Parts: sequence; structure tokens; C-alpha cells
Amino acid sequence: MNKRFVPFFFSIFLLAFPSVYAIDLGPQLKAKLDKPQSLNARNDQVKNAANFYKNRNFQQIWVEGNSLTSAAETVLDVLKNAASEGLDPRDYAKALDLAEQAKNNPAKLLDAEIALSALALDYVDDVLGERLNPRKVKKELYLKAKNIDAVQIMTSSMAKDPSGKWLAELTISHPEYQLLKKTLAEYRAREGQKHYPKLSLGKKIELGSNGGRVETLQWQLSALNYLVEKHSQGTVDGATERAIKAFQEENNLKPDGFVGPKTIAALNSFSLEDRIRQLIVSMERWRWLPENLGSRYVLVNIAGFDLTAVENGVEKLRMPVIIGKTYRKTPVFSSNIYSVRFNPSWHVPRSIAVKDKLKKIRKDPGYLSRNGYILYDSSGSRISANSVNWGSISASNFNFRIRQNPGSNNALGKIRFAIKSPFNIYLHSTPDKHLFQKEKRSFSSGCIRVGDPKALAVFVFNDQGTWPYDRIAKNMEGTQTQNVALKDPVNVYISYFTVWKSRDGKLRFSQDIYGQDKAIWAALQSRKGNRI
Repeated sequence: MNKRFVPFFFSIFLLAFPSVYAIDLGPQLKAKLDKPQSLNARNDQVKNAANFYKNRNFQQIWVEGNSLTSAAETVLDVLKNAASEGLDPRDYAKALDLAEQAKNNPAKLLDAEIALSALALDYVDDVLGERLNPRKVKKELYLKAKNIDAVQIMTSSMAKDPSGKWLAELTISHPEYQLLKKTLAEYRAREGQKHYPKLSLGKKIELGSNGGRVETLQWQLSALNYLVEKHSQGTVDGATERAIKAFQEENNLKPDGFVGPKTIAALNSFSLEDRIRQLIVSMERWRWLPENLGSRYVLVNIAGFDLTAVENGVEKLRMPVIIGKTYRKTPVFSSNIYSVRFNPSWHVPRSIAVKDKLKKIRKDPGYLSRNGYILYDSSGSRISANSVNWGSISASNFNFRIRQNPGSNNALGKIRFAIKSPFNIYLHSTPDKHLFQKEKRSFSSGCIRVGDPKALAVFVFNDQGTWPYDRIAKNMEGTQTQNVALKDPVNVYISYFTVWKSRDGKLRFSQDIYGQDKAIWAALQSRKGNRI
């Protein structure tokens, strides 16, 4: 028989004897998966689907008789509502399309069976963090790509729960992820309110202010769901002031209730669409973190200028941090804090020496000695800055090393927390404590300056008998360097969340200062569709 007529006769056979087809799809499943080119699928999809069916001796799971099972309908419903997890339902649309076709055409049951398995496996991968490889998105994301065994997960889960309901319950369990998920649903419910008038610049709006600008302000706050109490139209009353403060808090502004240029700019730039993107990207970032962060850990949020210390799921400590400048970005990575150094000296990295220090030394060689720096030549010998003709020194021939002695002016402050990593990045105190009063705190050369180093040391040591607060404070006095290895290294996650939970349990929105959210969103939009 001519091979090109085989599909036609096969289809006629299926229509005439659908029950025969429905009894056992095993041979057809195996035959079709052995010829992946006929599936219009990615290689990994075919491989995963083949392995899944191999575990089941190539027996169908979503088809019974001439129709889809209730488990199939459950899983299809999950794929249809993938947006609730911050995923894109379009990635799984082919399974929905083929399932719909199969309802009226038994010849499509085999295709629907395979597509549903392949795309359910994709969904498992995507929910648990394999949708993107962080390292390929942006160079500052030094996180290993997740390696999810979706085949094993779906095989064991379907064995335990053949109803398919387990897939609807598959999610990231961390409370902050769940808060993001809940907020995403709330924001999507308000998408129709994203167009609202702009608030013009003018006199500062405060308690008691009235007029047309106040009406515009109240309209904005109401549209964004901040002003929900009964209030006086056109006048800033108590309810309106509380709404202003709530907006300021959640958008990382000083919550003083005064509507000036910064608050106006934030209100006018506000877009529910932008916030939804931030929420989706932040949910994606949580997927990249381990499901179990450890019983004790420190999480630094670069974008929020914030550090949180957690023990057994309970926040024990929170403090402001100073992070890297936009041209010396603090990288995103996970590691552990393994030692504490009191009164550290600072070996100035060459990049900082030639970019920052050299111009100061040229102008005034005495700058080094006044600030506790020691200069070494290429042989390692200590020399005087006055012995060098700095006018002839440039970045190309800078063959010196600079070290700053321990002391109150040391750039690392009085204590340093060493992090195991290839980046020479660590947490440390700072003599420039006034910088913590700034709202935007990107002033460092990449390392992370902490607002309350003594409290962090207490948490890290976790040994009130040997390392109480008073002993830590005393050891930070003077200039004697002391290095103490931690008996139990503490997990540390240097993260970047533009949407994050504050101490009061509410979400805060931060600016995308490093452009990472923008890059992640672009990567999500440019992904190749989940064909099959």
C-alpha cells in the first residue's frame, strides 16, 4: 500500500472502531514517540514524554474509552489557569487545543494524550524554576539553573493521586511567594483601572489641602485601591492622608503624608501593567531559590536595600544595607557566611585603586597616610607615596598595592562577614553611617554595608554564651584584628527583588536600579513557545 494513504485509512479505521483505539494506545504511543519529527515538538519534550510513558509501560493516562478522563480535565484546567502562578497560559495552549479537538474527533485522542503529558511536564518544570537559566539572562545573576526531574515528579505524583489534583497544588511554598501570588491576582482584577489622570506639579499637598489637584490625587489613590475609606471629596482628610502614607510605604518612599515631587512622580508613573510585570518577575526569582533556604539564613535584597535574618521561618532581624553603584553592581548569588573578622584591614582592589584612589593620590599624595593607607611597590616593599612621580602613573602602569590599616576610618568599618564566593564580596560595617539615612543606597563598590553590624554578628554567631552582644561590641573597639571561624556557617542569599515583604507583612515596590527585572521580562517574552 502506498504509505501516503496510511494516515487516511488509519483515521477511517479509528472512526469506525473507536473502542479498539481506546482500549490500548500503548503501541501507538511508542511508535509516535519513536518518530519525534511527527510531533513538531522540542527534543526535550519528546524525551520527557517518552520517559514518562516508559515508566508506565506506554499505557495511556489521560484517555479512557473515546474521551478524556476527569484527571485530564483537571490538568487541562490547571494549564488554562497557569497565569495564577505567574506563568504564560499560551505556553500550554496546544494541549488545550488538541483536547478540544479530541472531544469531537477520536483520531485526535493520541495527539491529545501525548500533548497533555508533554505540556504538563513543562508546567512542572516551569512552576519549580526551570523556565529560565538565570546565567543566560544577565551576567550579574550568578545562580545555577534549576534541574527539575519533572518525569519523576509526575510519575510518582500520578501514582499517589491519579485525580491530577496534585498539579493544582504544585507551587512554591515560601510565604513571600504566596503573598506575591495573591497580590498578582488582586492587581489583575484591577487592570481595567490602569488609565487615570496625571497629577500636576505644584504646591505640596498635605493634610487640609483642597482643590482640583486633591481630587485628582484621590482618584488615583482610589483607582490603585489605597483610598478605600469614606473621605471628603477634594480635601485631604485623615482617610486620604492614611492612603497617601500607605502608597508611600509600599513604593519605598518616606511615609510622611506629604505629596511632593517624588510622590507625584511615583503616582504618575504607576501602571498596573508594570506592577504586574514586577510581581511576575519576583515570583520567577523565588523559583530560582532553593525550596528549603535552611533553618537559619540571611537574605539580602539588593533592590530593596534591605537585609533580613531568619530562624526557623521567623524573622529575627532586619536592617538597611548599602549596595553597589550602578557601574559596580553587587552580584546575585547564594553561599554562606563562614567567618567574622573584627577590625579588618582593607586590601584595596586594583580596579578601585586605579579608578578611585589614583586621582586622589595625584592631587594629594598625603591622602594615603592621613586615611591609614600603606603603599607597597611591585616587589611588596612598603614605600612612601611622596617617593613616586604620580604624574607619570596611569592605569596601565599602576604596579602598586594599597592596604588600609584597621581603624575608625577603615572602609570596611570595624567588622567584616566573609562570604564564600569567587567575587570578593562580603558584608561589612562602615564609617559612613549617615548614608543609611538615604532612600536610595547604592554607594559601595560591590560589597554590602550593613546598618546594624553588631546585631548581625549576634545572629551569625548564634552563641550567647561565648559571643554575647557586649563581647562583640568590645572586640570591635581598638585596632586589633581578630578572625573567628563560625562553627556553623550561615546560609546567605544575595537577591534582587523589586517586590518584597516588609516588616509589617505588606509588599513594597522598589525601582529596578540595575535593570535586572527588565532583562528577565525580556527573556520571558522571547522564549520559544512550547510546541507540540
